[in-house]
Amino acid sequence: MIRKAEKKQTIGINENLDAQFKNMARLDTEYKEANNPIISFDTKKKEVLGNLYRPGTLYTKEPVTTFDRNFWSLGHGKLSPHGVYDFKQNREYITLINSKDTSEFAC
Repeated sequence: MIRKAEKKQTIGINENLDAQFKNMARLDTEYKEANNPIISFDTKKKEVLGNLYRPGTLYTKEPVTTFDRNFWSLGHGKLSPHGVYDFKQNREYITLINSKDTSEFAC
């Protein structure tokens, strides 16, 4: 029988959680009133480049053929997708980088 992990083990409650959300709301209001940009910044997991199979939906007019096995040694390096969303202008920007250092990437 195959079982999925169950999320039942508690890590406790952060007593400052409410204060953190109140502070974020305060900063959000201050930045909006000062006409400052408000952005969301996110980095996703690294993706191996190459002719490897990836689950999901693909919208294409041409068939895509991939290797029958996903040996990462067949890849051509790794990329980290990074996204920035500007709430005020309703625009998003996506950058791909091959750095292993997240802080270097963010800068």
